[in-house]
Amino acid sequence: MLRFYSQRISEGFQEQERELADRYVSPEDSLLPVGGGGVRDAAAWAQRGNPITVTDLSEPMVQLARNHLGVRKHITRRLSGENRR
Repeated sequence: MLRFYSQRISEGFQEQERELADRYVSPEDSLLPVGGGGVRDAAAWAQRGNPITVTDLSEPMVQLARNHLGVRKHITRRLSGENRR
């Protein structure tokens, strides 16, 4: 799965996604993609200039985001199965 998402990072937004982003989200808006470890969308938002914080329950996906987006500061809190609802 990591290989699949790694290969998609450079794809950026599709044309329709770019149009929607331009219409509804300003480049100054901060974004929090939940489950965003796949990074394709997060990378596209970051390229556009949006401040972005990526979250994902999968530690390997969080690491993928760190590797490709760069992280200055981060706090990671992993929930165990019994804490999830």
